[in-house]
Amino acid sequence: MAPSWVLLERVVKPTVFDEEESKGKGESTGAPVKYLPTRLRQEVPAGMRDVKLYPQVADPPIVSRFSMLISRKAIRVVGTVRAQCADKSLVLFYAGTGFPGSSSHGCHLIYDAIDGSLTAVHTFPFPVSGVIWVGTAAVLRHGGGGGGYGTTTAAYVLAELLRPFHGSLPDATLVMWLSNSPASTSGSSNKPPGQWVKEDFRLPIEVCTGTDPFTSDLVFSFGESCLCWTDLFMGILFCDLATLRAPRFRFIPLPKACSFDPVGKYGRPNMPEFRSMGRVNGVIKLIDMEGFTKEYQAVDEVKLTIWTLSADLSEWEKGPVCSVGDIWASEEFIAMGLPRLRPMCPVLSMVDEDVVCVVMSEVEIEESDVTNFDDEENKLKFKAQYVLDIDVRHKKVLSITQRHIESLADLIPNLIACEFTAYSELSKEMKTMVEGNEAEESTKRMKLK
Repeated sequence: MAPSWVLLERVVKPTVFDEEESKGKGESTGAPVKYLPTRLRQEVPAGMRDVKLYPQVADPPIVSRFSMLISRKAIRVVGTVRAQCADKSLVLFYAGTGFPGSSSHGCHLIYDAIDGSLTAVHTFPFPVSGVIWVGTAAVLRHGGGGGGYGTTTAAYVLAELLRPFHGSLPDATLVMWLSNSPASTSGSSNKPPGQWVKEDFRLPIEVCTGTDPFTSDLVFSFGESCLCWTDLFMGILFCDLATLRAPRFRFIPLPKACSFDPVGKYGRPNMPEFRSMGRVNGVIKLIDMEGFTKEYQAVDEVKLTIWTLSADLSEWEKGPVCSVGDIWASEEFIAMGLPRLRPMCPVLSMVDEDVVCVVMSEVEIEESDVTNFDDEENKLKFKAQYVLDIDVRHKKVLSITQRHIESLADLIPNLIACEFTAYSELSKEMKTMVEGNEAEESTKRMKLK
């Protein structure tokens, strides 16, 4: 059975093949690819239309991932692939170096779990000489009208929020790829799959009044027509796309209790290391690890606190709290025999109230050999990484898995909560990958009843 939601690794590590090797081997069993119209095909990097994407999923806290089969020619051009955002059956990836639109060599990839398809979309074609990204790329399964852009219904919207390099807030631009609905394209192969449009507007004044510029740490969908670009230091830039031609914006600040002074030796910290936000059963929630950034705060005194935004989006209500010390002292944690490590990178469950996934990484300092003059400094040595389900209200560990990582660069994972698995009856290939992924972790995972 498909998981109702998954904890997805954002970074995709592709398997590369030479184009010559694939010739004469028959049709691939990978996901079908939806092509752009001929007039735009040259704008998608060569080889990106032949990408094959395979989801490998399992129930959290096992980390799910996508594997990708990509030609050597294509990977040399785009460099990297990362998951940007997810909504319902859709997962949006960006393939390329830098930001979308900053290079002609990048493109978006939109995976739809309903039919297992993969659509390649070039970055926006508008002549913008230097931009600053206010909100990273996001995708939304859209049920409303096309908003007068010549489409009947937008099956989904790909949106990016930006402003010109020489411009200033609150002036900004929303660029959107509007995908045609299946109904509008059925029976006509000449219909294009979508179109780029843009709308200029003014952002809420609250986004412009802070001492630091608004930074999009993550973006998630809400309801049937809303996107939430979230600065985990400031708050949410709430965008309602019910009417595509007239998007409505609203700023929602974080709880006052979550404010802190980021000024220090390193400036603003990496916010996703200790905060996250998302939609849980139709409600927006925030998880904050209070005290995480305080240099002299004892690790066991750091508190995991869940906040819930009211239905009218007007105020935050403080929910359950548990400290790291509470977790370490719980019978479940002790029974698992884990070392007392600092949790980090929290991600809210999409379906279970008060449940949070956290990561614990175990490293040790490996002393250098003084006789080896090429190794002058001590080095970190990776030992293990664990992913835990924590019930914050009851201060207990629900399950745990030990995760395999390949390098020290993976010590701080970049994870996203997705529900695309709930929108598809799994194919035989996907079922095999689910079983294989779970079998790989089965000896490392323990559930407590």
